Amino acid sequence: MDAQGGEDRAEYGTQLNFSQKLTVEFGVSFSTQNLPNMRQFYLTFSNCYTLCSELSWSHYRRIMRIPNASEREFYIKECSE
Repeated sequence: MDAQGGEDRAEYGTQLNFSQKLTVEFGVSFSTQNLPNMRQFYLTFSNCYTLCSELSWSHYRRIMRIPNASEREFYIKECSE
C-alpha cells in the first residue's frame, strides 16, 4: 500500500515509459497525466455493462469522482438528457 492507504503505484519513470509505449501504439491520449484518470475510470465503472454514449470523457472524469454509485447514476442520466 502507498502512503495514502491506496494500492501500490508505479514509479514515475515506469509510468512514463508505459505512457510512451501506449502513445506510440495507440496515440496521444495516453499521457502520464491521463493514465490515472483511465485507471480511476476502470475502477469506478468496471461493473457496468454499458455506458451512456452521449457523455464525453470530460463528463465521466467529473462523474467518476462522486463516491456514491447511486448519485453517479443520477448524474449520468441527467447529463445524457
